[in-house]
Amino acid sequence: MSYLKLETKDLERANTLLKAVKKDINKVLVRSLNRTAQMAKTSQNRLIRQGYNVPAQEVRTRISLRKSSVSNLEAVILNRTGRVSLSKFKVSKQTPGHYKENLKIAVKKGSLKDLKGAFWANYKNNTDKMGLYVRTGKERSSLEKLYGPSVYQMGTTEENEEIILKEANENLKKRIEHEILRELKIK
Repeated sequence: MSYLKLETKDLERANTLLKAVKKDINKVLVRSLNRTAQMAKTSQNRLIRQGYNVPAQEVRTRISLRKSSVSNLEAVILNRTGRVSLSKFKVSKQTPGHYKENLKIAVKKGSLKDLKGAFWANYKNNTDKMGLYVRTGKERSSLEKLYGPSVYQMGTTEENEEIILKEANENLKKRIEHEILRELKIK
């Protein structure tokens, strides 16, 4: 028969470690929330690109993160509501000069559609405004830039929100445990 015996120095050490964690629990929670929010942002980017032909960089720049702090234990992921230019999606011809050919565009995966009357152009000789335009009238300056859906519209479907929320809850539990072990200098 074997007996387990706790030494008083082990109890004191455990008590000291628990006090240290209790004292720094807000730091642990802040780090856990911020890392989980960052992971959720990445997950949302991935889910959007599974359904839409948009580059990751375009989505990444339109999703912002408000991190938590010790005084405010809340992390928020914000999606911009500004629409994404159609030129950022999958377009059949990627260079200007194809005025006589109809352009085809695929906003969603697997849905290539004709875009009648659209053409590539620089608006008023400004190379920053390169994009897909269409004429809205007879005069020369009657150009209208074409836009697709916003990141908010692409990312806030019910199934995407369920997936992200489920992953975030799982990740938060793991991150809290990891940060506690890190604070205790065990990991």
